[in-house]
Amino acid sequence: RMSGLIRDLLTFSRLSGQKVAFKRVALSEVVSRVLSDLEHSIESSGAAVTVGELPTVEGDAVQLGQLFQNLLTNALRYRRA
Repeated sequence: RMSGLIRDLLTFSRLSGQKVAFKRVALSEVVSRVLSDLEHSIESSGAAVTVGELPTVEGDAVQLGQLFQNLLTNALRYRRA
């Protein structure tokens, strides 16, 4: 997982100075990877994450992954007791 995060960080740093060519991205796959990365945090918090049907969109998989990672991390961190 750590090598994947490092790879994504390096990719993001290269992309931040360039125009990104959007590709078709299956959001269900992106969210699945993020949930896998956050598996320990989800289990330790006792949270239940339910994901409905997600579309395939035009975008950058790395940036979309970071978006969902941030949303879910914040949801886990700032939840009610």
